[in-house]
Amino acid sequence: MLDAVTPAPRGRAAASAGSTPGAGPGARGGAAGTPDPAAAANAAEPGTLDTVAQLSRTLPAADTAPLLGDVPDRLRAGVNDVLLAALGLALREWTGDETVIDLEGHGREQQIVPGADLTRTVGWFTTVYPVRLATGGAGLAEAEADPGRAAAAVRATAASLGTVPDHGIGFGLLRELARHPALTGAPRPWIAFNYLGRIGGTPDRHGAGWRIDGGLGGTVDGHRVADHTLSIDVTAVPGADGTALRAVFAYVSTAIEEDSVDRLATLWERALRAVAAAAVTTRLTPADVPLAGLDQRQLDRIAAKWAAR
Repeated sequence: MLDAVTPAPRGRAAASAGSTPGAGPGARGGAAGTPDPAAAANAAEPGTLDTVAQLSRTLPAADTAPLLGDVPDRLRAGVNDVLLAALGLALREWTGDETVIDLEGHGREQQIVPGADLTRTVGWFTTVYPVRLATGGAGLAEAEADPGRAAAAVRATAASLGTVPDHGIGFGLLRELARHPALTGAPRPWIAFNYLGRIGGTPDRHGAGWRIDGGLGGTVDGHRVADHTLSIDVTAVPGADGTALRAVFAYVSTAIEEDSVDRLATLWERALRAVAAAAVTTRLTPADVPLAGLDQRQLDRIAAKWAAR
């Protein structure tokens, strides 16, 4: 379901270069679906919030349900891992390569300060840190054809994100507060992603134990420079048929084409459905039986032997 393109009410979509700077397949000056290095300079130009537009998509409740429950349970992953694995598959198809993005989180990491207690506080402190979306070598077509490859993409994403200490809060502390020279001058990714959780209803099984009530939004200064060329905000919204995923793609319209963002949204929907099918895969991986000390080839050999009996 494609909603109308409207001016964005918030300002995280912006023009800053990153790992594949602005040469994203929709940068103005390049054909949709074809990375264009010449467009990098144009996409890296700062965009103001009054040039940001939005495109939104809603994934039906029937397709959303396994993404919030069965897939994370089966693959020992979090909802964020599942959504990011699908995004990694979509971006690989869209850009032609793995992509580094900025990942935003709630920042409620009280364990970094001894004795801190956030139980009487509400809201986000916000973390933003770069991550590379590794898909375990799988492309979107492969993931669609083989649920096992989709499952591998989720596991690869979860393993990669699992190496980030304290959900990335240290990155912002080092860059913005300590002004670490290795970070302050480094280019920032031009794509950002944020899973905001459920709006109303009850928290999902893999959530943080709290939820957002009411709507999101506010007023912004249209002259302010946005932070990313493309920003993707995702919420789980309850409805008559159940909970559905709603994604808002906010993009700097002077740097990236609407048709290209529409294509990325479609690719992500395809990837989400491919990942949802991973819930039915029965293939064991080393992550399922860590104490066995077996690699994937050994597990596959054992599974084939017992399947024949």
